[in-house]
Amino acid sequence: TNHLDIENIEWLEKFIRQSTKTVIVISHDRFFLCKTTNKTLEIENGHGKLYDGNYDVYAEKKKKEREVLAHQYKNQQKEIARLEGVIEQWASIGFEKLEAPVTMYICTESCWIRNTPEVIAQYIKQGDKEIENPDFNGVGNRVKKDALNVVALAPEWAIFTITDKETNEVGYYFVHRSVLTTNASGEPAPLSLEELLASNPGFTACETEGKKLYATASVNCYVSAKTSDNPAAVLTAGTQVTLAATSELGNWYIIKTADGVYYFVGAQLFSETAPQG
Repeated sequence: TNHLDIENIEWLEKFIRQSTKTVIVISHDRFFLCKTTNKTLEIENGHGKLYDGNYDVYAEKKKKEREVLAHQYKNQQKEIARLEGVIEQWASIGFEKLEAPVTMYICTESCWIRNTPEVIAQYIKQGDKEIENPDFNGVGNRVKKDALNVVALAPEWAIFTITDKETNEVGYYFVHRSVLTTNASGEPAPLSLEELLASNPGFTACETEGKKLYATASVNCYVSAKTSDNPAAVLTAGTQVTLAATSELGNWYIIKTADGVYYFVGAQLFSETAPQG
């Protein structure tokens, strides 16, 4: 349009508007574009995006998009800083931030998740020993095969995140590692006796291997002595097992079942005498 006078520009504008064909207009003349187009194609970084409306409409939409992106970036940076602060706070009591989040799955029928970090800190600082009258209520429930976005681990605990779908706010929650597995099937990965002893201080392996015990009643079996609200298996009365380790207080055993899996069980529920009949 640089070489057209006003009369010819007006004629061209009218001609394009009345045309029944598709016309592609490439021009630096913003006013000409606004009078002749009803769609605007943006080509940026090798990608094209089509906007409904003339150039003025496109410019307004583009401005709003940039504002949204700037707001999202600002929130993202705040969230990154908050996450780093949370992990640094828990690093002092044994949590290690993972380089990238890991998906882990609940391996018990159900378990409670917690948002009481102060109590968990007490447990960790005291070597996961029992605390008198802890305020340790669950804040939510997860069931077998639920996937958790785990961002940090301690020897006995895991931190995972839940993002609110409406606000996009990230919440941090705690769950005992005994109820977690990396198997998508939700089946727990069996641990060796050495792994169990390393993560559960206060247990000593039996000097004599192969000592047989018998369940005197129905017995709940756990994959850690630190939690007793989510049994991983149940033995029926009379089931024969092998004693693998005992606790210092004598109230817990680590036993080995016939299929080679190790569990923690209450010592009072077993006898060295086979049931009669």
